[in-house]
Amino acid sequence: MAIKRVLAVQVVWFSAVACGQGCEPTWQSMGGVNGVDNQVSATTVWDPDGVGPQPALLVVAGEHDVAGNVISPNLTAWDGTQWLQLNNAPLNGVIDALTVVGNDLLVGGLFSVVGGVPAQNVARLTSAGWQALGEGRDRRVYALRAFSHEICAAGEFT
Repeated sequence: MAIKRVLAVQVVWFSAVACGQGCEPTWQSMGGVNGVDNQVSATTVWDPDGVGPQPALLVVAGEHDVAGNVISPNLTAWDGTQWLQLNNAPLNGVIDALTVVGNDLLVGGLFSVVGGVPAQNVARLTSAGWQALGEGRDRRVYALRAFSHEICAAGEFT
């Protein structure tokens, strides 16, 4: 019997206002800005310049084409006021997993090219652009996590 996995996630902005004990966090709208137009599989917070002046970003990955009014296939970021395009070069598949290592954003999924760079189902976005992550994985990557100075991945690969 085949098992079919279905994951549906809706991105909403959650804010906890700094206040004394007893303060309840509240859900806030995104200021009238639309979200993404299809499935979201993973989210993470990424600060591309670390302690620099740029704000941290909420990165959203999945099987979408548009975020708000920004064309941003499968990978986009919310900076607190607007959607930003992260994948400004071709991606020939989907992204299922996100994690952050240092100032780098790592992505996993089912693809062989991201940002115009050949990469087998895992890649890294650095300040210098997209890079393959080693030899990659031979099949789909569903989860990534940094643990004890190593990158752990889960998926259908061998």
